[in-house]
Amino acid sequence: MMHGKMKYLTYLPLLFLLGACTTLEDVYSGLKKSTYIVQGEEEHLLNHNRCPDALLKPELSIFTMHPANTKLDPENISNKNYMSRAYIEENAGLSCSFEDETVTVDLTLNFRGELGKKGKLLVNDDPLYTYPYFVAITDRSGDITLKEYFIASLHYPSEGNEATYTETVRQIIPLANHSKARDIAVVAGFQLTENQLKYNRNLLKAMQIEQAQQDAAEAAKAMTTAKPEANTNAIPVPSAEKAKQQNEPIKITN
Repeated sequence: MMHGKMKYLTYLPLLFLLGACTTLEDVYSGLKKSTYIVQGEEEHLLNHNRCPDALLKPELSIFTMHPANTKLDPENISNKNYMSRAYIEENAGLSCSFEDETVTVDLTLNFRGELGKKGKLLVNDDPLYTYPYFVAITDRSGDITLKEYFIASLHYPSEGNEATYTETVRQIIPLANHSKARDIAVVAGFQLTENQLKYNRNLLKAMQIEQAQQDAAEAAKAMTTAKPEANTNAIPVPSAEKAKQQNEPIKITN
């Protein structure tokens, strides 16, 4: 597993950081209510006592890299001719510490990658792929107050098609009232285009259907292979030795 160096977010007004990103406006249009209380099926919320929450959106946790000359079709999720695909795992870690008027948040992200059919030019290649991701800070109303971009680099070995990478991002946030730390949320995800976002949503739906079918098949298999329960009303048939013992007289005196 590869580990990256500690990366730092610089706390600056959002005006200088968002740029032309439209993906966040789309994805987080529903987060105008507090991320402090959002706990639907669509997101994974990690609570750490007084620390801010870490929020991972499944639709922003997948990055599929296609060949440069390929036009991405969001509906064609069955196409396996991609170069690589990376995931941000749900088991992210978050810790925090408090100083006089600040809270320092360390967010550890675990990346997992896999190569597609176009991932290697030669069988013994050991390619290095990079995936853009962001870390953002939101306030209680769900408004993004900080967003910065980073790169996750996954090096795939020549003898395999999978790779992992772990990176920790540190943010020092001004916070005079430490009890308000839970009003802050740390959001992470891959930086995606609109087409990539649509592709991920369709891919997640297909994954859910496939998982449901697998669960149903396993449940059906378990039912057909299960042994019938013993009939508790059946009259037990004693063995010959036990029957002999039961028929012997009981000794009650010395």
